[in-house]
Amino acid sequence: MAIRKHRTKDGRTAYYIYVGVAGGRKEYVGKAATKDAARVLERTALDRLWKAREGLLPPEEVHRQTFGQLAMPWIERRRRRGLRSWRDDFYRVRRHLVPFFGDKRLGEITPAVVKDFIQSRRDARLSEQTILLTVRLLGRFFREAIEDGIASRNPVAMLDKHSRPRPVHDNRTVPYLRTKEDIRAVYLALDEEIRPLFAVGVFAGLRTGEVLALEWDDIDLEKRVIHVRRSVDGPLKDKQSRIVPITDSLLPVLHERRRRSFPGRTLLVRPGPAGIPGRYKKEHTLGEHIRKALEKCKLPRMTWYHCTRHTFASHWAMDGRPIARVAQILGHSTTWVTERYVHLVPGQFTREDYAAVSVDLTPTRVVPLQSEQRGYNDVDTTSSGGISS
Repeated sequence: MAIRKHRTKDGRTAYYIYVGVAGGRKEYVGKAATKDAARVLERTALDRLWKAREGLLPPEEVHRQTFGQLAMPWIERRRRRGLRSWRDDFYRVRRHLVPFFGDKRLGEITPAVVKDFIQSRRDARLSEQTILLTVRLLGRFFREAIEDGIASRNPVAMLDKHSRPRPVHDNRTVPYLRTKEDIRAVYLALDEEIRPLFAVGVFAGLRTGEVLALEWDDIDLEKRVIHVRRSVDGPLKDKQSRIVPITDSLLPVLHERRRRSFPGRTLLVRPGPAGIPGRYKKEHTLGEHIRKALEKCKLPRMTWYHCTRHTFASHWAMDGRPIARVAQILGHSTTWVTERYVHLVPGQFTREDYAAVSVDLTPTRVVPLQSEQRGYNDVDTTSSGGISS
């Protein structure tokens, strides 16, 4: 606890009161004109802090810091922990969360306020996916605030499922190169410098950042495996390295690339436009190359990710390969994510499946009797089997 004496600009004296909070930090409580008043304010703050620790008051009633004061240090801690998503998190906090929640204390952020935030983002025409990711980030902030002892509840977790953002996304509509001929055409339409990157993505399923960071030490052409262990952003998305097979289509591409590589070059691809060591090609550069190649081949527009990683997984499924194996190659922690490609597996439904709930819907044909066609008195009694008199 501390009472600090300050001199204001107009020459008057003011006393600023601070109390200790979780993590060894000191939090500003308020200011007073006299030292006696400052001591009263300090005792009040201490009393509230003690009640909060004893469970008599929620932490939100004690800590006066606003979301805006807490959010940026929280993002900085995520950056120091090496989290890949910290840049995206920083953008969402600065662009969406701070402008709306910045001047609110944590106790003032209730489920109703979060619902107002969601509606305000919809009014600003943000996509449901962006709103969902932003709200999830807010929930993660509150979970860590509860661990730090500065919050007692998570307003995002208190939302009803119908109040949460619900992005409409159909995995079956995600584009990819439909045929093997399309893959070949796009490969040949790319510049020679870009072709090996495309081949690694479309035949090994590596993420774009993993392809750009790939080094020759990671590639064993004899054993025909690639050891994926880094990305341009640092650690891998799942933080675990993985082994990927070098397929028959990819092997000659890598052999040719190795033959043409300069001695001592470590990266699979030249780092930058001028070959400056330590610099990677940018992902948007690959996007420009793939866009031009698709236009040349007269194929639908799609991203580099769709043309490579998504195409690899889709054709793996269409070729009848095990979904569990492609999950390992792609680096998915579970097959739940990979199951989006199940609809492409040939023979997904058996003959018995198609025969289920079988009903003959052919309209019944009623054949009229002769008496109805010609009349009873006109019946031909001379024919065999006729009616005799």
